[in-house]
Amino acid sequence: MKNQILKLTFILGLGLLSSFGAKAQWIRERPREHTEIEVRPARPSPRHYWRDGEWEWRGGAYVWAPGLWIESPRGGVWVRGHWRNGRGGYRWVPGHWR
Repeated sequence: MKNQILKLTFILGLGLLSSFGAKAQWIRERPREHTEIEVRPARPSPRHYWRDGEWEWRGGAYVWAPGLWIESPRGGVWVRGHWRNGRGGYRWVPGHWR
């Protein structure tokens, strides 16, 4: 039973990762730089890391998602989101833990 649950969890995880990758969209021009100053609320705990705002693909366009506190994994290093330029135009690569 335990092995079946682990296998199901693994398969669901792979499905989530593949659907996440499918959301990245290529566009001809990058959106203008976001210049609005974000106000950080109080840090929930020492384990939390402030993730700056970044672009998200929603409703057929990239929209700005404000920053938020996220819990950091032990030993993790945050890689900020960035624009990747390719033959198809530009694509936002979301921030992630490494």
